[in-house]
Amino acid sequence: MKEQLFVLGITGGIGSGKSEVLDFFRRLPGTRICQADMIGKELQRKGAVAYDPIVEAFGTEILMENGEIDRGKLADIVFQDSVKLAVLNDIVHPLVLREVLEMIYQASQEGKRMFVLESAILLDVSYQDFCHEVWFVHTPVEVRMRRVMQQRGMSRERLLAVMSRQMSDLQYARRCNYTIDNSKDLQTLYANIRERLEELDLEDIFR
Repeated sequence: MKEQLFVLGITGGIGSGKSEVLDFFRRLPGTRICQADMIGKELQRKGAVAYDPIVEAFGTEILMENGEIDRGKLADIVFQDSVKLAVLNDIVHPLVLREVLEMIYQASQEGKRMFVLESAILLDVSYQDFCHEVWFVHTPVEVRMRRVMQQRGMSRERLLAVMSRQMSDLQYARRCNYTIDNSKDLQTLYANIRERLEELDLEDIFR
């Protein structure tokens, strides 16, 4: 009998190391990975389903010379205006959700054992409603800031603005089922992940 697909949500603030958790699962053949933000980016490309509604809502001034949406310019607009942010979310999030649910269905039909969904806003858009468990990836704030500024070239001012719009560590921890500590090295992180999977009786995904 085919095992039930386990849907695992991964979330956390910017720079917390969610991608490092995903790297662990990418090595497991029975697992399908989904990054909701990447889907959102693809849906906003020229010719994709979200492109025309976004351009209609925000005007052609958000476009680059090649006609693609300038995501940086669009982000500057919506981060300064909660109403415009809501407009963008109302366009993009339902389309992303539709894609995610289709991917979950396909993974189930293919006999995958686990579907790992990563999103910084997972709790904001209620993805947890179809997750069997949601993990909060926790990393100290000072480590997150140093990592993002070094790896992404983001200014301290911009980073603080982004972090101010995200949940606090306490809020994430309270709303998630489990907290994965990512404050040490990769070996420790992977050991933490394995321990939790064993607690959930999901050791079979390693085979």
